[in-house]
Amino acid sequence: MLTRDSEILWLSAFSTPLQVGYYKIARAITNFLMMPVTPLITTTYREVTREISDRAWSNVRYLLRSGTILAAVYTVPASIALILFGRWVVGLYGADFLPTSYTSLLILLVGVIPVNILFWNQVVLLPLGMPQFPTQIQFIAAILKIVGTFLLVPFWGANGMAVLLSGYFIFTTGILVGRSIRELHKAEIRPVDVRGD
Repeated sequence: MLTRDSEILWLSAFSTPLQVGYYKIARAITNFLMMPVTPLITTTYREVTREISDRAWSNVRYLLRSGTILAAVYTVPASIALILFGRWVVGLYGADFLPTSYTSLLILLVGVIPVNILFWNQVVLLPLGMPQFPTQIQFIAAILKIVGTFLLVPFWGANGMAVLLSGYFIFTTGILVGRSIRELHKAEIRPVDVRGD
């Protein structure tokens, strides 16, 4: 809540209402990019949990690969469309919001694209018995983002907040995906305990 759900409050505290408006428009547009992928998280979690409990590692890899491809098939063209036509989309809100909202939109896309495509970055670790790890990484990222808010937002406004959110997405997604892949590999080569201990 301190980092993702209160960005407008942080931006209001360290910048101007105009910068808040710029940022709200950029976030609203990127939220439309994220909405179709969000339902995949719950569905993937259920399926991955079942396959992990059955130790069906090829099925787990298939689910993650299929989900990644499905998310990419939507995210990449939609992002390219926003890059090409984003000025026009922002212009629908009013010409006064150009160019800052469009610049914030482009910065946000840098983080939204990987977090959208690798949407499963947290759900794999839960059935592998590591529910605390995503929380720990997000806590570290939250602290860095809050520090960054004090340093960047007073000078860069909406663009500074966009840099921080993109950085948050890239940092957390990169670490969680890397850890998920390593833990899946370790679980796959770990021998089965036939006694059930």
